Amino acid sequence: KTALTRLEQHKYIENILLESIKEKFIDSFAIASEIGNYILDQTNIKVPEDELGYMALHIERMKSIKKHENVI
Repeated sequence: KTALTRLEQHKYIENILLESIKEKFIDSFAIASEIGNYILDQTNIKVPEDELGYMALHIERMKSIKKHENVI
């Protein structure tokens, strides 16, 4: 939701970890890209790669939580 608010207000962020995120979390970045495409289709707002990187981090965190829950 925070990302959508920034996009609607044209407030763009710089993600200095973007290249590392794209290399380390390939699957999560791909999911974030799909979400970005969905947002573009629904709102006609293009999600910058920097924002996709932050989304990928959150997706990766959720995957880690889910993985941990399945172990317990």
